[in-house]
Amino acid sequence: MSQASQRLSQVTSHLSGKGGVSSITAKHPDDIVVTCALRTAITKGGRGGFKDTAASDLLAGVFKSLIEKSKIDPALVEDIAVGSVLPPGGGATEFRAAALVAGFPETAAVKALNRQCSSGLQAIVDIANAIKCGMIDVGIGAGVESMSQQYGPGAVSEFSELLENHEEAANCKVPMG
Repeated sequence: MSQASQRLSQVTSHLSGKGGVSSITAKHPDDIVVTCALRTAITKGGRGGFKDTAASDLLAGVFKSLIEKSKIDPALVEDIAVGSVLPPGGGATEFRAAALVAGFPETAAVKALNRQCSSGLQAIVDIANAIKCGMIDVGIGAGVESMSQQYGPGAVSEFSELLENHEEAANCKVPMG
């Protein structure tokens, strides 16, 4: 069956509403797969084992472990997306530096993004979408936070009078951690 016929069959099955679990779990040549998932240990913010460790250092350590455990050639990675809520300066510079320290080449693009509590998940979605639409072949979606160093009253800058005078807007400064 040609690729066009397979796609037509797939779209038809979506429209007919038939298929159930088997349609979701069916394998397709263009499936996006997660080949390795890692994280740091969870510790207490402000007093745990990572209280004196910068978020970018945690990220570099996870990136190094990813290369070691997955056996991936770092040169194959085309894009790295890192989600984080409160990184200094938006995070792009320190996250790129962490990727370079870990062994990824300067040809690997790095971006930082913030979607509040789902920043890491959004980074994974962004990479999956980039692969799905053919922009890249290999990418890394990650998330990093330091609740010890990048959290608390000083983490969010002052709002303008316009924003402060709008109750819902002003509530955006209420910490969620």
